[in-house]
Formats: sequence, C-alpha cells, structure tokens
Amino acid sequence: MPALFNQVFNPITKLAGHGINRLWSSITILNKERLDQVSRGHKGFVNQATNTPTTSEPARATRKLESGIFHMADLSAFILKIKQTPGLELPTVIFRFPSMKRPLFLSLLACLGPLLAVDIYAATLTGVVDLTSKSRRRRGAQSYATPNSEKADPTPPQLAVLYLTSPSINLDEHPPKPAELKQEGLQFLPSVLVVQTGSEVFFPNMDDTFHNVFSYSPAKSFDLGRYKSGENPPSRTFEQAGVVQVFCEVHDHMRATILVVDSPYFETTNSKGEFTLTDVPPGTYTLHAWINPRTQAQKDITIEDGVDLTLSVSSNPASITIVETQLQN
Repeated sequence: MPALFNQVFNPITKLAGHGINRLWSSITILNKERLDQVSRGHKGFVNQATNTPTTSEPARATRKLESGIFHMADLSAFILKIKQTPGLELPTVIFRFPSMKRPLFLSLLACLGPLLAVDIYAATLTGVVDLTSKSRRRRGAQSYATPNSEKADPTPPQLAVLYLTSPSINLDEHPPKPAELKQEGLQFLPSVLVVQTGSEVFFPNMDDTFHNVFSYSPAKSFDLGRYKSGENPPSRTFEQAGVVQVFCEVHDHMRATILVVDSPYFETTNSKGEFTLTDVPPGTYTLHAWINPRTQAQKDITIEDGVDLTLSVSSNPASITIVETQLQN
C-alpha cells in the first residue's frame, strides 16, 4: 500500500510542499486527546503514562513535517514510530493556514487522508545463515601465567550478523544504544558484537585475572591497558562503520569482532545460524549478511507493508535468497 501511495502521491506532495512552505503558517501534530493544548501554544506530544510532553523521535518527526516539504514515505515511517512509542496514540493532523487556496488544500487532503486511515505494519525478517564457512581462529600460549591460565572456557561459537542499510534511514532519529563486550572464562563474550555507529561500548572484566583489551583496526584503534575484575576500564565510542578486531594482550587466544554499521536495523544469529530481525518499516533496503571477515553477502530487498520475509543465507558461495513472503494476520 505505501509503495502505491509513493508512486501516485509523491510527485503531488513534493510540488504541493514547496507551495505550502509559503501558504501555511504551521503544521501542529498533537495527540488527539490533548487538542486543547493548541490554545495554550503547546506543540508536541503528551505521554499518556506521565501526562508530560515528550521530545522523543515523534517530536523530531514533527519538526521535520513542519518544514512543509515531505513525502509519503516520511509519513509512513512517522506513523509507524507513533504506533511503536508507548503512551502515544496515532495523531490528529491540524492544519492552520491563512491563505491556502481550496484546490491546493483538497489535493493535500487527498494525499494525507488515505494514509492516516491505513495501518502501517513493521515487517519481521527470519531465516538461517549457513555457518560452515569458518574464520581462521588460532589459540596461542598466554603471555602471562595466571592461576586460571589452564581453565579457559571453550572457544565461543561462530556467529553471523544481518543488517539493513538504506539512504532513507535517518540515524538522527535512532540514537545509538550502549553495548558490552565482556571478558569471562578467558574468552570475549559475545564473540561477535554488532553496534550502530556512535555507540559506546564497555569492556568489563569478569575473570579473576588481568586483561588488556586492544585493537589496531583502521575503523577503531585503542588500548585499554591492564585491568582486573572490579576495575572500570574506559569505554570507547565507535564513530566509524567497519570491522574492528579485538584482542587481549595478556591472553593471545582471546579474540572478538565488533561490527559497526550505519543502521539501527541489525541482528546477530544464534549458534545455529538462526535469526529474527523485527520492527523493520516498509521501504527499500540493502540486506547485508556478515558471516566472517572473509565471507559476506548482500541483496537489495523491498519491505512491503504487512509482509514478513523468510530468508536463507549461504556461505559457499555467499548469497542471500528470499525463501518465502508471508502476509501478516
């Protein structure tokens, strides 16, 4: 449905948007239970749980819409965000216009009306990645003998990462979340960590010995120095997309990968290669499968409104196949 709206109405809304910049004074989008706040000059949303204004993603979307230039895809993502925000309801759109001519207003209403009446559903991507393509992992002697030097846990299982990229993704609307790469059982856990660009990563030591976490990767180079359990090593923020190989200077069998991506839509597989990527808005994306530093695949896909995808990812040769599309109930 959104794809059809985009094709039919985007040219109209783009043209109308430039005129609207001059003709209307503002667009105010309010929770429909708080319309009385217009008279008090309040613009924004009210969280029903706390009865207080919010400045979350929907508020930023409001400012974007107030520019007067927008597309149906913008509105689709906006409505979806409203529906996914606890305490907020699908908004009522109030137009205040001093001199908008009737034909322009009717054309705008024709564009907005059907979309506001249509439910926008996020998609779920599920599938299995073939993990038989093994990365080269070596286990070496430790640089410093410790009481736990012979008690390292088994090497963590190989994991893969699935993530989506698109020029339409506005990372400013998706603040990065902190993440953790811990040392436990003389191993890094998880062995593969995926984060959005701008994420802060912490490196807690859960072992009864010293660790020294470092990386010389071009995407992020750092050295935390030696620290033991209970100490708080400095965190690191990963601003550049890329692959960061992480090691321990004290135990050279320990290694992990931090995959930094320009996307909020990502998921790590389990040890069987299974994954479920949820809450993906309708749109056109490139799906990336990162299996190990030597094996990756990508495929351009279109997420339709209310349609889930089942995928299969092969490692030899690396490829992505859409196995099934399924309409949501």
